[in-house]
Amino acid sequence: MTANDSPLKTTSSIGGIRAPASFQAIEAKYYNITDRTGMPIAGLLVLQDRLQRPVRAELHLYDDLEDSMREVALRQSQLILQDRYYSREPVQLRVMHTFPERSAVDVPLPAGQSKKQASAGGKSGGVNWKMVAGVVIGLLLVAAIIWGVSHFMGQRQTASSDGAAPAVSAPVESSSQGETSQETQTTAATGSNPAPQTNGLPPSKNAHPDLAVGQTVRVVPGYQITLRSEPGAESGVDVAYMKEGDQAVIIGGPVWAQGDSDTIVWWQVQLPDGTEAWAPANTSQLRLLEPVE
Repeated sequence: MTANDSPLKTTSSIGGIRAPASFQAIEAKYYNITDRTGMPIAGLLVLQDRLQRPVRAELHLYDDLEDSMREVALRQSQLILQDRYYSREPVQLRVMHTFPERSAVDVPLPAGQSKKQASAGGKSGGVNWKMVAGVVIGLLLVAAIIWGVSHFMGQRQTASSDGAAPAVSAPVESSSQGETSQETQTTAATGSNPAPQTNGLPPSKNAHPDLAVGQTVRVVPGYQITLRSEPGAESGVDVAYMKEGDQAVIIGGPVWAQGDSDTIVWWQVQLPDGTEAWAPANTSQLRLLEPVE
């Protein structure tokens, strides 16, 4: 640096009333790790790219923790990363020791309504009439569908009572996620592909389209999946794991669940040791299960 060069300034030395426009936000998720009493012992910060893939994780340990609690926090952080994220490469978990500051600073925020909220509320005092109209139209459509189904079933029942051969009804799915009726279970036992429990979701873009009950499947190269007692990332409990190349037999399903940007297809599988659990066939970005040729 020469005498004519102006010294570099940090954000703190610049001051002013606005944050510099050069600041860039990095999407991340924060997990508060507590002990059995609910007392916070650490914080896990998972930094993600624009495709929701983990880039780096930071475990912030409080300095006043005992060694046993540090090990608990580290183990819980590893379980969170393995259970909720997928990556072809190992994700670096940085362990940081922090001092918990008990004092707080109140940050005043603008009291006015934001432009987004103002445009959504309009001149009607905050009532979103478009949303209300959409709800009303949706209810009318549901009522029309129920009436049509009832009318159709009534005609079928009349035809059956007049001597016509009764039609074979499709398998009926129960209302609770992951459970199917006895008819669906019977269909699965024969090896055919039952109707999926869609939960009103669109078909998956990433799940393999040829998976069916009775097939042997395996985990695609480079990934590991968590098997759960019920279909859904937040349903039931962890049962087992399948890593790259591990195989299992599909014995039930599928059940569709909501993902970040794609429908997640869950299949009930049986491992070589006899363990039965539910496995996701895909994530919102990639495929996890493929049939064994």
